[in-house]
Amino acid sequence: MKLQQTASINLPLKPCSMTAFKQPSTSRVHYAIACYEQDSAGNYIGQIRITPADGDLKSEAKVLPMTGGVFRIYNHPGENRIFAVTTNGKVIFIDTETFEVDSLVYPVEEGGSRPYFTDGSLRPGKLAVSDDAGNVHVLDRETGQVLAKQRGHLLRKVGNLECPAWSVAWRSEEEIASVGDDGRLNLWDLRASPMAVSAFSTGPCDDGLVFVKVPKLNGDGSLITGDYGQNYCVWDLRGEPKLQRTVTKELPGGVWHVDDSLATTSHGLQAVACMQGGFVILDESLDTVAADDHSGLTYGVAIHENPAQTGLIVAEVEFDDRKLNQYSLV
Repeated sequence: MKLQQTASINLPLKPCSMTAFKQPSTSRVHYAIACYEQDSAGNYIGQIRITPADGDLKSEAKVLPMTGGVFRIYNHPGENRIFAVTTNGKVIFIDTETFEVDSLVYPVEEGGSRPYFTDGSLRPGKLAVSDDAGNVHVLDRETGQVLAKQRGHLLRKVGNLECPAWSVAWRSEEEIASVGDDGRLNLWDLRASPMAVSAFSTGPCDDGLVFVKVPKLNGDGSLITGDYGQNYCVWDLRGEPKLQRTVTKELPGGVWHVDDSLATTSHGLQAVACMQGGFVILDESLDTVAADDHSGLTYGVAIHENPAQTGLIVAEVEFDDRKLNQYSLV
């Protein structure tokens, strides 16, 4: 398969995540891009930029300013919503039809601050989030009440120093997976009081784990993770030990995000954001079928069908260069 760049635009802020979604009434594909930077005073500023995928990426863009930096963003098609997490303890919800914005705000903690959220994952009625202090939180989606909170990621080899929990994902109604800068993959049992780690494992290298998700394909008994050490890993949760690493695939850069929304379709493909290594497209066997390594730090990637013609479209955002790039994949 071949990639051909079809569009590229500059963004006003640094983009650190993106997702593709369809507007329900029109089936028109749009991109939602999470951006953040620090201003001259050291405060985080951010925005969510929504733009149609079939235009010039500029003229119809809708910009939603945020009071904090926007760190990660996802499409949640079952609810016709996008959701994102921010550096000032907010979870943002955006209606994919009207683009109206709602938010859930974390309660002020001791000292008058709110957590710096690094990732989020939704369940009916509940929300799991991770933060830059190594904590995993469970919130009631209606009230914002904190149902559980535990620190699960510490740099244990150097005196239990604080480190980020980079990513979190629901495994089931009573189980959450999290990863962090300590290189650990934790499974959390919410039936315990307080919630506790029921199983854990370390990644294939000493570098931090930065991404975790339940895959679209064979997701009931597995997880996928990405790390700074350039590894895409698949974990089997059905045997003993419970977290058995079955696949370790080295990619050209740190694995920050995986879009596997087409993995269970006839295309059987997924796109991986590889930070300093650009992005790669993997097939069902996890073989690389296309790649672009010319990147100013790719933190976000999306793959979707091309409504205008045959083939697929891949989009990426480059953090350092403040760019949104689009490619055809044929």
